[in-house]
Amino acid sequence: MENLQPLNKATYLYEVIGKYIPSHYDEDYFAFAGKIVENLQKGNPEDYFTAIQIMTDVSRNTLELSEPTDVLELFMRALVEWRIIELVEFFREIGYPND
Repeated sequence: MENLQPLNKATYLYEVIGKYIPSHYDEDYFAFAGKIVENLQKGNPEDYFTAIQIMTDVSRNTLELSEPTDVLELFMRALVEWRIIELVEFFREIGYPND
């Protein structure tokens, strides 16, 4: 079976960052992930750290002590591992609120 995340964590992740995920996806995944980070910075930067913690189980203290580029790389890898596009599409398709 493919890497499936626990439903409660997936739901929480969607509640935290679903509103920052663009409705149209760029074929360039790095540009897409960059847009998510940009949206998080404009919205609530705290959600960025919360999302990383949900996806990776890395502590906030560890994130704060890490280089920003390392944290960004971790975030981008986690988006891929969590199959964020499919996750967001699923919750939007069933009408789950994210605001």
